[in-house]
Amino acid sequence: MGYYTYYELSIYDQNLKLMTNSHHEDIIKQLYVLYPEAEYAIEETGNPRQSTKWYDCYDDIKEFSKRFPWLLFRIDGEGESGDESLTYVKNGKLQDCRITKVYEEYDESKLI
Repeated sequence: MGYYTYYELSIYDQNLKLMTNSHHEDIIKQLYVLYPEAEYAIEETGNPRQSTKWYDCYDDIKEFSKRFPWLLFRIDGEGESGDESLTYVKNGKLQDCRITKVYEEYDESKLI
């Protein structure tokens, strides 16, 4: 069996600005060469292509990011059971961000 996830990959320059499409596509094409699973998961624009079982996604992007140590890679994932993930990778280092649920405080004026 396996677990399917939709991945989206965004790439930011050293000023933390989203890269232009042409530069973005050039980098993702290089990713495809090294990690063929990436081509099934994401389009050249970084948008999700289809849900996949790219189990080594984070390890692959970590290793790949060493080729571009000045770039920041952002991976958004959405699993088949609705779970979501957000991960940043830069120069072989990874930050895994977890979603926290926050409820509003009680406010009697909002009672209807």
